[in-house]
Amino acid sequence: MPRTTTRSTARREPLDTSLVNSRLGYHLTSAHLMARKRFLEATNEWDITPAQYAILCLIEANTFVTQADLCSTMNILRPNMVTLMSPLEAKELIKRSEFAHDRRNMLLSLTVKGKKLRKKIEGLLEALEAELMEDFSEEEKKTFFALLERFHAGNHAG
Repeated sequence: MPRTTTRSTARREPLDTSLVNSRLGYHLTSAHLMARKRFLEATNEWDITPAQYAILCLIEANTFVTQADLCSTMNILRPNMVTLMSPLEAKELIKRSEFAHDRRNMLLSLTVKGKKLRKKIEGLLEALEAELMEDFSEEEKKTFFALLERFHAGNHAG
């Protein structure tokens, strides 16, 4: 028989986070989950994840991109990359073409539809990121991103 309690399930004060406040993983995870939730709300009509959007950006910004290049850059395993890319291909946002120098690798490119969607999402994300960072000065934003880039570069498994 389940235990019953008379205490309301609604908490009146926030949880004590003192044991996790000094933990990097806690803050990175919290920030990621908040940003991801907001991204998914903003892009709901296209059913696209932040990782899939990053794939569209990387393909558009680079020539001669292969799936292996994306895996390496994004630090994603090949089977997981297939799971991310299949819906993009099914939605006709990306296309694969044979690489003349190595038939085992397929070159990736955005379709016209993919380019239009990436551009549309970019506009939404600019507004979303401005909202998420509204409490930061321009100098703080530069510092924040510089520190994130440094953290990423120093810890990128590759």
